[in-house]
Order: sequence, then C-alpha cells, then structure tokens
Amino acid sequence: MTLNDRLTALFRQGAAWMIMIGILVTAAACNGVNGGSSITVLDPPVIPSDGDIVLDRIDRLDGVYGLDWVSDEELLGALPAASYDREVILYHLQSGKSNYHPMSLEYGSLLQISPDRNHVIILQRLFGKSRIVNLKSGDMIKLPVEGREVGGSWVDERTYVLPIFEKSGDQLVLVDIDGSISPLKLPKGVDFIQKVVMKEDHIYILDARHQLSLFVKGSTDTSLIRNGVTDFALSPDGAQISFVAETAPNQQSLFIMDSFHGKGKGWENGKEKKLVAMGRLIQQLSWSPDGRKLGFSAFSLDEGMTGLYVVNTGTGSTIAVSYKQNLKSAIIWSPSAMQFMVSEDNPSEIEGHAFTNIYRLK
Repeated sequence: MTLNDRLTALFRQGAAWMIMIGILVTAAACNGVNGGSSITVLDPPVIPSDGDIVLDRIDRLDGVYGLDWVSDEELLGALPAASYDREVILYHLQSGKSNYHPMSLEYGSLLQISPDRNHVIILQRLFGKSRIVNLKSGDMIKLPVEGREVGGSWVDERTYVLPIFEKSGDQLVLVDIDGSISPLKLPKGVDFIQKVVMKEDHIYILDARHQLSLFVKGSTDTSLIRNGVTDFALSPDGAQISFVAETAPNQQSLFIMDSFHGKGKGWENGKEKKLVAMGRLIQQLSWSPDGRKLGFSAFSLDEGMTGLYVVNTGTGSTIAVSYKQNLKSAIIWSPSAMQFMVSEDNPSEIEGHAFTNIYRLK
C-alpha cells in the first residue's frame, strides 16, 4: 500500500469517526435537558415472525443518545449540551428517572463498557484525555495513550486491546483497568489495522487491504482467513466468527463459520461457513452476549435485504425488526440478550433530536 493509499484510508477513517461524534454533538445541541426525555411504544413488528426469534415491541427513548447498557433496566446515555463536552446519565427504563454520572464525554470520544459492566474505557484522540472510569465509584485513571480513528475491544473484564499508531507503524497494546499498558508484538506484515478482537491468546485483525487474519500472541506467523472482508465480529465465547465479504460487484455477503476456537476450524478449510445474508451493504455486526443471535444492518438498491435484522446463529432463522436501514449506528445488546438498542439523531425532522430505539424480544 502506497503512502497516498494509507493517507486516503486514514482520511476515510477520520471522516467516519467525525460523523459518529457529529451525531452526538448535533443531538446534544438540539434537545432539552434531563427531564425532557420520554419513552414511546412504537408500532408492532413490521412483519409477523414464524421463526424462533420474536419481536415483542419497540420502545423509543427521546432526548437521550444511548451509549451502552449497565444492566437490562439501566443504560448510559449522552445528554444535550451546548458545548463539545456532554454530560452522561444513568437512565432507568422502568421508572423513567435518570441520574447524572460524574464522567463526561468530550468531542472526538469513543466509549466502550467492560463485559462485567463495571468499567468504561473512553478513548479521546484530540485532547489526550483517554481514561478508564469505574462506573460504581466514579474514579478515573488517565491513560498514557491517545485514541485514534480505530477503536479496540475488551478482551475480558480487566483488559482492553487497543491499536495505536507510532512512527514505526501500527502497534497493539493491552490496557488494564488499573491503567497499566503492555505492548503486544505484532508479526511482520501486520499493519494498517482497521479492527482488532482478541480472545484468550488469539488475535483477529482486519486491515485496510480488507484482509482478515489471525495470529497467536507471541507468534511470528499469521493465518489469512479471507480476502475482501469489510467487517467481522467474534462470538462472545470465541467459537464462531461472522464476517462480511465482497462476493460480486455491488454485492456483500454475510457468513458465519467456526473460528479457531471452534471444533470445525472452518477458517482453515472454508467448508464450515454458512451464508446468512446478501445485500449491497451489510454493516454493524453485533453478537448477543449469549452467542445465540447476531444483529446486523443491510441496504440494497433492488429487492434485496434492507433494514435491521436478527438471525438465530444456530438455526439460521432471521427476522427483520425494521425496514429502515441504519448503517452508521451500532447495535448494542443488553446483558440478557433479550433486547438491544440503536441510537441516532433524525435530521429529517424539523426539530431534529437524538433518540434511542430499544428492540425487545420475546
């Protein structure tokens, strides 16, 4: 990859990052205060379900941009603000009440909550304010690293794997909740990291060349899983991997297959993969915490799949929970795997504002 190619890739990443933050900042500037949020029950499912996934109802939470779940009945949300710093609340779904959290989000931030819901990592790439926050105590530990256009992912309840860029090239570090940083040695040829997921000692990387690869911690070799990959997600137990690949001009396909941790080791022989969906664009892959469901967004120009979908990864049964495609907003599951949220702003409305849709399953 040439220098121009790399700069182009970084520009596109930066644009995507700024779009995400722009959504939050626009939402913050266009709505009221804490007391202005409310929940509305939307119309029933767009289609009846004859499979093993059933949508119970959709709740719309106005005035709050949902960030992540603390529990099944409590979520972290960003409130409106006139400046680049946004206040964060703990919103209780049952009571409709909310409390301010001592942490705040600055412009250019990425927030991810730990699997045990006790800590949050906030990556801030512009002002050097990346930090770990204890959700219960509010204690904060400043991190000696800066976020970048590409975030990382939680390895377990204590550790977060993060790609950073240095003059010598891309690097990986492990961030502990106590603030300590441990470097991870990358095999030769691993660069231009777009996404990284780590399970035990196995590290999956998607690079700017659209190559999905795997290497073992401490190893000098990598295994190529597939070329032409645009996104991927590893199941919570690491046994399966879902990925989107370019399979034809203007066509992407979503596959699920056994990972290195799976019995079939499908990444080696390519015989274990299952085709789940096809469309012009497929994004926002998100496994439920129990590993039984996978959410994704799809868009097609013709009569193909368009909307928000959930598939049972065991049976292949798929349900459309919305015909509205939303390729920019993450699908975030609650701990019980019985509901998930998708947050966005709506510039088409005269009084555009942030809202969060909560999709509840039976």
